[in-house]
This record gives sequence, structure tokens and C-alpha cells, in this order.
Amino acid sequence: MIGAVVLLLGCVVGGGITAIAGANSESDGVAAAGLTVLPIGFGLAATLVAIITRKKQKGVAIGAPIGCGCLGGIGAAIAFFVFMTAIWPSL
Repeated sequence: MIGAVVLLLGCVVGGGITAIAGANSESDGVAAAGLTVLPIGFGLAATLVAIITRKKQKGVAIGAPIGCGCLGGIGAAIAFFVFMTAIWPSL
């Protein structure tokens, strides 16, 4: 459970870094979002799955958050880059 709290705290810190960079310059905010999207996606997915599977078998409780965190990070990165290349320029 401590790991889930650390991952969630990392998501908050990543969001804060993005917000601070975006307050200075829009291009800095986009660059910071590009750097923090993977850890934030990993942290949110892994935290959610860790909370759900913590009472399961030991292998499931360890492996599921790691696997889902990796998929969550990759999915968040793909969604970010699709948004920045397809939707953002037309706004």
C-alpha cells in the first residue's frame, strides 16, 4: 500500500511540474506534459490496480499493478501524442 501512495504522490508531483511549466510558457507546458505523461499514466493505472488486487494471491497482487501500470503509461503516452498531433493544432 505504501507503493501505491508513492506512485500517487508521483502523479501529483508530475501534474504540478506540468502546471508550473505551463504557467511560464505554453510550449514549456507542452514539453513538460510530454515528459510526465508516461510516469503519470503508469502511476495512476498501477495505483488503481494495486488497490483492487491487494487482497488477491501474492503473484497477482505484485504482477497486475506492474503490468497494468506499463499498459497505462503506454496508453497515456499514445493518447497524448495523438492529441498533440491531431487535435491541438486545430484548436
